[in-house]
Amino acid sequence: MARHSIELSIKSAIVEFAGTDTVPAHLEGHGLLALWYQLGKYMARWGTPNDDNWGKHCEKLLSHMHEADPDGERYRYPADLKGQSFTVTLVDLEDLVMAHWHITTYCDGCVSMHAAGYRG
Repeated sequence: MARHSIELSIKSAIVEFAGTDTVPAHLEGHGLLALWYQLGKYMARWGTPNDDNWGKHCEKLLSHMHEADPDGERYRYPADLKGQSFTVTLVDLEDLVMAHWHITTYCDGCVSMHAAGYRG
């Protein structure tokens, strides 16, 4: 649920920043890093790139999550499309809660600033 919540938070931020941009948003898929990089491109066009210290920290957290579950299947399904069961992955729930907080709060803050008209 935490991973899905993070995915939706990033997608929501993409929708806010894409707005009337000439480059349409691509919200298909569940790859957190691909979504993060897409968000970064939109944010950069508005003069607020996500490469500040907190944004870099969020990217590091997302990279770690990507290593464990690149396409979001591992934590949604018991097996892959070929029927192979996923191996058990141990997750430190405290760390996951903190990662969730950092990423979703970052996205929410960026959306709030953008909606309020802040431009780098």
